[in-house]
Amino acid sequence: MVDFDLEPGPSLVQRFLSEWQGQVPALRQAGVLQSLWRWWLRRQLLLAVRGETEAVAEESGEALDQACLVWAEQRWAEQLEREFLARQHNYHRIRFSQLRVESKDLAQELGFQLRERETDFPELNFRFGQAPERKRGGLMPDLPLSAIAPPMAKVLQRLQPGEVAGPLRLPPYFLLLRLDAFIPAVLDEGLSRQLLQDLLEEWLQGHDAQLQAALQALDQPAASSVVLSPAHT
Repeated sequence: MVDFDLEPGPSLVQRFLSEWQGQVPALRQAGVLQSLWRWWLRRQLLLAVRGETEAVAEESGEALDQACLVWAEQRWAEQLEREFLARQHNYHRIRFSQLRVESKDLAQELGFQLRERETDFPELNFRFGQAPERKRGGLMPDLPLSAIAPPMAKVLQRLQPGEVAGPLRLPPYFLLLRLDAFIPAVLDEGLSRQLLQDLLEEWLQGHDAQLQAALQALDQPAASSVVLSPAHT
């Protein structure tokens, strides 16, 4: 049975600090405490999934990754669809083309030509593009909205397929955008795995924050206790 609560007794942070108590200052000084903490935390998931005997023999990075995914699947299996619905906008994908030039006047002229359908993105990119995507005609790989620069994502979400927007200023370029396709997120096997990895990372980051709070508490000087004698009347 996979133990996905992990904290029936002392918290994970308390257990970690207890195990490494005498070495924490030196580890912080060397700048390796955070990486050690992440390894230790992921190893607790391996122990929960495999047990002590198997875990000792399987502590490679790949084994840790697999065990963490198994743990995450058990932890969030019943609420995965709900989590997907709450954040599916982050997993919608956009297929788009872009054209980047350094001259605003040129960008405005090229935008006019595109809207009037006098030419197309590949041709203009080959002729005028000043960024690496010119070699593929401006076509960008399918990307989730969360991976696109916010000013671009905001514009692309308003477009219909085939529609052109811009120029948009993103230094050092002026940018023209065309939405080629909007690909809605579907909770298939691949996206389920990605969602589990994202939930796991959020869980790990939450424990990172707990560790930092505990370390800050340790850094605070102990408050001196003052004993006041009762007032005599």
